[in-house]
Amino acid sequence: MVRENNLTTVEDVTNYTKAGGGCGNCHDAIAQIIARVRSETQPPARPKLSNIQKMRMIEETIEREIRPSLKHDGGDIELIDVIGNRVLVATRGACAACKASDITLKHFVELKLRDLVSPDLVIEEVAP
Repeated sequence: MVRENNLTTVEDVTNYTKAGGGCGNCHDAIAQIIARVRSETQPPARPKLSNIQKMRMIEETIEREIRPSLKHDGGDIELIDVIGNRVLVATRGACAACKASDITLKHFVELKLRDLVSPDLVIEEVAP
């Protein structure tokens, strides 16, 4: 129930199930259950990537996952540089003239890179 309903505090559990709403003697036990379930459901930590590994993964993700979708609509993207967690790109083709390219970059490209490479990446468009 804690996992399925994303309950994170004793108060959440009490509000959802009414457990612990009376005398409060079970609050410690509820807190221990929440801690155990939360530790089981944490995503495994990703190993720290070297700069070269990060750049290669970004390039591979762009090539396999991002570029085909953009090319389908007549656009493209070019990786310009990676500085820390900043991914500098230039849009090409239809994407370069599209008024919604910033939305595409943030809601498609950045999310895809965060999901497949590193959750800390931030996409930035630069002039070609």
